[in-house]
Amino acid sequence: MRTFRSSTRRSRCSAVPRLIDLTWGDPRHPKVTLVGKGVCFDTGGLDIKPEQAMLLMKKDMGGAACVLGPLPHMVMDRKLSIRLRVLIPAVENSIAGSAFRPLDVYPSAQGLDRGDRQYDAEGRLILADALSLADEETPELLVTWEP
Repeated sequence: MRTFRSSTRRSRCSAVPRLIDLTWGDPRHPKVTLVGKGVCFDTGGLDIKPEQAMLLMKKDMGGAACVLGPLPHMVMDRKLSIRLRVLIPAVENSIAGSAFRPLDVYPSAQGLDRGDRQYDAEGRLILADALSLADEETPELLVTWEP
């Protein structure tokens, strides 16, 4: 989860990034994995968002809310014969002096390094690492949510 950890390097937030990994059901049943992006607040990094756009930035945790919402509860309430896994990479992106700069290189969980001109990329980066982790167990169905 190298990109995941480095995505909060720019933040003044004292909260450590988290990868929430929840499972339910019999491991012998078909595997279904839900991945939801959980950026709790997103200023845009050094590419700071305009004031009006900043007012909506709590929506970046909408993917996490979706994968914790009604769908997993329905699966569990109905005791479906699946093995459910929920992954939520959760971070905050507040500006700090250590923020990424254009074309900084980000190491990924797959061992690939990535340079990005767009420095408001933490959502894509943490989602990529969570998807990489989800793919390691080759689920029959992999669903991702990001607002």
